[in-house]
Amino acid sequence: MKLTLTRKAAYGLALLKALAEMPAGAKMTTAELAEASGVPKGFVPSIVSTLHRAGLLRCVPGRTGGCYLARPPEQVSLLEIVNALEGPLAESHCVLDGRLCMESEPCEVHDYWEKAHQAMRQSLDDCTLGRLAGATTSRPFSPKGSQGR
Repeated sequence: MKLTLTRKAAYGLALLKALAEMPAGAKMTTAELAEASGVPKGFVPSIVSTLHRAGLLRCVPGRTGGCYLARPPEQVSLLEIVNALEGPLAESHCVLDGRLCMESEPCEVHDYWEKAHQAMRQSLDDCTLGRLAGATTSRPFSPKGSQGR
């Protein structure tokens, strides 16, 4: 079993992290975001649009415009980001046979799988963009290793 982000979600996370590392209220153009995050320029406008529609970014048009976080990074959970870019984390198909998962006819592992799924959602909800932006690890964050979905 692989738990990976789509390329879009990994790129979106990289863009938001770059903004979270800037001083509060600082704006970045899409070109600056691409440079700071390592996200290819061609992907940035679409992802920015998605994040803007989700209420995570504010964008100001024009020569002095740019994008900035709609809320402080400490108030944005990773779950919100993933939901905005990939849709809600909900299992719709049975993990055993791929059929549509039905609460009325649960399989043998349904309850256990649901508990594991809930734990993952809770973990993502507990971690904020601010915590991610302030994290120091031996391996820097890079959207380049994400899945091509």
